[in-house]
Order: sequence, then structure tokens, then C-alpha cells
Amino acid sequence: MKFLIKIILIFPIALSLYAGNVEQSEIYQSFGSANKYFHEKNYNKAIELYKEIYKKGIHNGYIFYNIGTSYIKKHELGKSLYWYNKAKFFIPLNSSLNKNIQIAISRNQDNIPDKTFFKYLESIFILGKIFSMKINYYITTGLFLVLILFLIIKNFVINLKKKYILNRAIIFSLVLFVIFSINLIFEYYEYNFLNTGYIIANNTSVKDDYNIDANTIATVNDGTKVFILSGNDKFYKIKLLNKLEGWVLKSKVINKENE
Repeated sequence: MKFLIKIILIFPIALSLYAGNVEQSEIYQSFGSANKYFHEKNYNKAIELYKEIYKKGIHNGYIFYNIGTSYIKKHELGKSLYWYNKAKFFIPLNSSLNKNIQIAISRNQDNIPDKTFFKYLESIFILGKIFSMKINYYITTGLFLVLILFLIIKNFVINLKKKYILNRAIIFSLVLFVIFSINLIFEYYEYNFLNTGYIIANNTSVKDDYNIDANTIATVNDGTKVFILSGNDKFYKIKLLNKLEGWVLKSKVINKENE
């Protein structure tokens, strides 16, 4: 199946939100060069330049999307899904992103159903799948300020009817603030601390110990999602979506350590 994808150009204002003290002209030049290489089908060079922008502290969903798209053009499912997953925290409702994720997942040969407790948590903190971290932060901050304003106004209200209405508004604002705050914390934790990875090679052996000669308890393929539990010099201890735990070579996994 052909991907009907065009690389997404980021408006200068989108980059400037994350650039900080980085010289913007340099960022624009790097991004333009990366797009040029992408259109020339020089995906390796495009990925290199996109990652250079990312390493300068720019966390932007469209850059992550472009990296994932470059990898999927190279038929590297695991790497593409890893970067697409990072993009989801910033542009969760982007239709092209979600379409590409579903197509990439459908190409994974394992198709392991997610039975982890984290999947259950995702269904509870659903706002993280609707609002980006940035929007969630703005909404949470706005609700906090509204709540403080209502509490201040309450001290000056004497009329019992108005005070009753104000108390209801305070309770409603407080409930919304708590809901959005918890979802924001969950999103932040998932993005910064949850060590999620993807297998990047077909026929990857999952061992029962961190030894190349250990027994193989499962075989997984490119694009299979895993949770990194621990690791040593050569192996990661992983948990698959079906809760099976084992050890795989680090060279077979992409995660935060080797992105």
C-alpha cells in the first residue's frame, strides 16, 4: 500500500515556541535543508538534520512526525512508530499522523494485544489523547487562575444567592482543575519517564536471561512495542504488551537511550 504522504512544513511560529535561545535562522535553515533532502528521497540525511534540530532542545510534534515519516519511507517500522509515538504528545489529533500510525501498526507481523495495566490507565486519562501536553498545560493553568479569582471574589460577596452560585462555580472549577491536572501529570510522566521502546528488527529473540545462549521464549518482529524494565551493557529486560517478560539485545530496540 502506498503512503499518500507529503512532508509537513512547520510555520516559523511553531518552531519559535520551542527554540529558546537557539539562533532561529540556523533552525530554519536546517529544517529547510532537511525537507529538501526528504523530497530528494535522501532520507538518511533528512533524519540526521531533523534530529540535529531536536537535539538543540526543540520538542515539536511535526519534527517528530517528519522523522517517523522518513523512517517509514525506509520501511523501518519500529523506528517510525517510536517517533510517531513522540509526535502524538504534541499533535494527538493530526489525521495524517494517526493514519500513518495505523498503517505502520498493520504492517507489524506480531499484532500483540495490549493487556498491560498502562493500557487501562490510558483509557482513564483520555484527555491526554485529545489535548496535546501544551494545550493541557494552558487549560490547567487557566482553570487554576479562574479558581483563584473566584476564591478572591467570594470574600467580597455578601448576597447569599450570589454566594451560592459562586460556591457552585468554585466547585465546578476545582473539579475541572483536578481532572486536567491529573491528565497533564500523566502525559508528562508518559513522555519523560515511561521507557517505551520498539523492536527494530524481524525475528528478534526474547531470552529468559541476559545471555545470548539463554533459552528463547518468544520471537518478535520490527515494530513491536515493548516496555523497558531494566538493562545492562548488552541487554534490555522488556515487557511485551501480552505481559511476557524477557531479555533482548539493546541493538534490537529503539528507546530514549538510543534514539
